[in-house]
Formats: sequence, C-alpha cells, structure tokens
Amino acid sequence: MTISDKLNEIEERTKLLADEARTLELEKKAYEGLLECEVHDHEWKMGSVQGNLREVIMLELHCVRCFCYAIFQVGRENIPLPIYTSTGDGFVKDILPEEDE
Repeated sequence: MTISDKLNEIEERTKLLADEARTLELEKKAYEGLLECEVHDHEWKMGSVQGNLREVIMLELHCVRCFCYAIFQVGRENIPLPIYTSTGDGFVKDILPEEDE
C-alpha cells in the first residue's frame, strides 16, 4: 500500500465518520425534543392542508418543540393518528418505552 493509498483510505474514513456524527447529532436533537414533549406534551400546530374549496383531503399537524408530525387523511375516521419522528423514518411509539398503566 502506498502513502497515497493510505491517505485516501484515511480521508474516506474521515468522511464516513463525519456523516455518522451528523446523523447522531440529528438523532440527539430529536430525542432532546421528545424529552421536552414528554414533560410538557406536544405543542401542535396545523401545517399543510390539501383540499379545495369544498373539502379537505389531508392535513398535517406538527409539534413545534420536537418537530414530530401526524398526517390525517379523510376517510380514516376513528383510527388513531400515528406520530412520526422528526426525521420521518419511524414512529414515536416505536422508540419510546411502554407507559405504565
């Protein structure tokens, strides 16, 4: 292995570690927001609404504290809205421990 090869290898690994660090920082902020909402509840605001003059087809709610969101689609009455994590790659219920009943 040449010195240039070794330098290239180190540079590639540095990029991978930097990407991982950015991902971990985003996850950390998401969990910090969830911790705040666990204490004070979500602070919901209505986001985008899709529809027309006569009907609403879909609306989005998002939390201004932790940036989680829920999407309501018309025709899905009486079905609880799942709350997505701020990164959108999963549900809050899947990453939090079960509540004591």
